[in-house]
Amino acid sequence: MAGRRTRRQVLAAAWAAVVALPFLRLAVVARNLPPKSIPWGADNFELLVGAQSASRLGQLTGPWSRLGFTHPGPLLAYWEAPWFLAMGEAPTSLLVAAAILGGVCFASLVAVVGVRMGSVGAAIAAVVVLAGLARADVIGFSHPWNPAATMAAAALLLVVAAAVSTGSVRLLPVLVLVGSFVAQTHLGAAPFAVVITGAALVAWLVHHRASWRADVRWIVAAGAVGALVWLPVGIDQFSGTHNVSHLLGFAASGEVRSDDFAVLDPNTDHQVGIGEAVRWTASITSGWQPSASLWAGSDSVAGKDARPDSASLVVLVGLVGINGWAVFRARGATVTPAASFATALSRFAIGGALLSVFAAWNSRGDFRPYLVAFSVGVGLALWLAAVLTVYVANREVLHRAGRQVTSTTAGQVAAYAVLAVAVVLLLVPSMTHRHAAFPSVDDESEALQTAVEARLPDGFDGRVEIGGQGFVQYQHIVQLVFGLESDGVRTQVPERFQLRVSTRQQSDAEPDIRFVLGGTTDTPPEGCEPLPVGDGTKQFGTTLCVIEPA
Repeated sequence: MAGRRTRRQVLAAAWAAVVALPFLRLAVVARNLPPKSIPWGADNFELLVGAQSASRLGQLTGPWSRLGFTHPGPLLAYWEAPWFLAMGEAPTSLLVAAAILGGVCFASLVAVVGVRMGSVGAAIAAVVVLAGLARADVIGFSHPWNPAATMAAAALLLVVAAAVSTGSVRLLPVLVLVGSFVAQTHLGAAPFAVVITGAALVAWLVHHRASWRADVRWIVAAGAVGALVWLPVGIDQFSGTHNVSHLLGFAASGEVRSDDFAVLDPNTDHQVGIGEAVRWTASITSGWQPSASLWAGSDSVAGKDARPDSASLVVLVGLVGINGWAVFRARGATVTPAASFATALSRFAIGGALLSVFAAWNSRGDFRPYLVAFSVGVGLALWLAAVLTVYVANREVLHRAGRQVTSTTAGQVAAYAVLAVAVVLLLVPSMTHRHAAFPSVDDESEALQTAVEARLPDGFDGRVEIGGQGFVQYQHIVQLVFGLESDGVRTQVPERFQLRVSTRQQSDAEPDIRFVLGGTTDTPPEGCEPLPVGDGTKQFGTTLCVIEPA
């Protein structure tokens, strides 16, 4: 018995390693990129500033939102912080952190399924995950943007929720941690995370209340995890930016607090209809819509690109039909723990799909697919649940017929071998896919930083404010803040720019010295002394001036 258990654990671990390999490869690729390369665009400096702040234990909120507040919490920044420090604060650390996050989530998913359903269950989970990576593009699961960070975590959350609801009490702390991560990372995924986590906890409490006393240590551990990961949010709410109040105010009134929303979403009165929401959810969850479409279509009007994958829909509907037939045939059979887990996963995955529709339906302005990026993970869980229930129901039918059933019959081994080969063939193009060229820190930002630091007195130990007038790109201010903070200069920004930076720069204190960025046609504000930017060999579109303290 011990030998069989050991073999199953080894097989589950091996499949988990296979799942992690693509992400480890991406980490190696990112590590070899030039240090100043910016993953997926210069706007990710905002995430870098958050990781920088978290590395100093100073981050209290999540990334900025165009709605006029920040996303609920800073867990993503604290995940990125160790990699950020280990790589010498290089921007490419974001890519490494995202790649490893995906690997950890999927490896954990396979391990949980393996514990609940044995070695064949782990093999099925690994095959489905690899197929998902091939379908949705492995690169997409290493995108550092916060909506993308919810994709793999959402799939893991559904699997852990199913395990907890069917008695895996030791996973209670994991459930709270993963649910909190999804909820904090992107507001659009927060209702999904809260409902799924809450439903799993209620199901466990109802069906396993007799073991509460024996399981008290795991309940305490889950409570401790929850208190720890939500502590920064509480500190910010009571003594910081009061971000939770802004979130709740928006949920109650729908009032947007930022001018960014009108700039980015001219069609502010657009309300996503239920038909559009269903089309998008069907498109993403049924066929793992390629991640490139999630991002490339981000500026499209709602519904234009929503095209469910017909073949995927047919297969998914077919699997559901097979499930129904098999379950009907298996009525009266003994319900095994594996069957209980597979059924629970089906229910949670279907619930996740409905919550995806809800998230899309409640979007403001022109619908952007990335707002429901977590639905990619929901789709993966849907397919996994469908395949696992077919497998379990087949075993139940054979049990009812009185046949001998093992988890390694020749037919099953052959079927999984064929699936594995097919998935590997699908995955090879993704594994050999080259990253698009990453932009580097532009010369203009470096020249601005040089000009600012040259103007600071020797031994300066105060705080500088980086502001802007006229049409000033936010990314220049954020890049300048990041560069100065990396050199040990404490910074802050005026209120209108505070959403784009970390908690560390959100201060109303009077700075020791002010720098103002502007366009070449802007007149510097009164009392602002123009500063030379660069050595005069190159024309920049941004000017810089300094206001000395009174």
